Amino acid sequence: MRPLPASTTAAAAYLPALTGIRAVAAYLVFLHHFNPFHKDGVTRHLHSLLLEFHVGVPIFFVLSGFLITLRYAHSTEWTGRWWRSYLRNRLARIYPMYFLLTCLYFAWQYQIEGTFNAGIWLANVLFLRGFFESIAYSGIAQGWTLTVEECFYLAAPAAFWLLARRQMRLWVMPFVLLAVGCGLVLVFGPLTLYGLFANFKFMLLFTFFGRCFEFFAGLQLALWYREGRLRRYTVPGLLTSIGILLIAAVIIGMVWTRGVYEYGQEHPFGVALNNVALPGAIVLLFAGLLTEPT
Repeated sequence: MRPLPASTTAAAAYLPALTGIRAVAAYLVFLHHFNPFHKDGVTRHLHSLLLEFHVGVPIFFVLSGFLITLRYAHSTEWTGRWWRSYLRNRLARIYPMYFLLTCLYFAWQYQIEGTFNAGIWLANVLFLRGFFESIAYSGIAQGWTLTVEECFYLAAPAAFWLLARRQMRLWVMPFVLLAVGCGLVLVFGPLTLYGLFANFKFMLLFTFFGRCFEFFAGLQLALWYREGRLRRYTVPGLLTSIGILLIAAVIIGMVWTRGVYEYGQEHPFGVALNNVALPGAIVLLFAGLLTEPT
């Protein structure tokens, strides 16, 4: 696939290679949640491996960073009309179905258990539950990722504005966001408000402030792609193969570091693997898919 020239409108770009990667990421997450292998006996190693298939989530996050940048980085306007259109387009893709499923879940819960918590329901439908450790898995459990996604949607135009005016270097931004996340933990963690920014592990693994490196990795890749700076190598499938091998190495690394934790990403070294090393590997994979015949 040929790189886009900088003048090409991102809305016109169709990237079948990266469209297909969504299915791969979805299967990884599915196998993580519905592990077909038993944790004991001859299949225990396969079970341990699939426990770390949550790596599908970072693939989605890097892809979101890439696609949002490709579409909006050079068309952002700080006007009410632009923001209404931008947010409407973002919400229209996911919110109707998410709202319906969330309401059905809480209706089912009320029917079975006879309980309904309006505050938790509201936190779910407003994408706020991802900030609270005690209710992060309430409702549609995987919906905590939508809080992270929506935070990026809100932050992305500001990042584009800063980059366009050379007010801040790209890779300074995620460290600033990480520092803000640490500050929020120090302020709100001791208050025990339903686990609002309860601790550093929660902030790093479940909030945009900890997971922002994945989105900014995709953002960087999109800028390189638009500028035609992705190199083509004579070895067929080189970047794609290296990306896949590095992703596999990260998964094995998290299996190795898991120890007493439920998942390897909960170990301090596993956090670094998941939040920093893995996005780099995914960028290499995507770069290969964008530039190499595979």
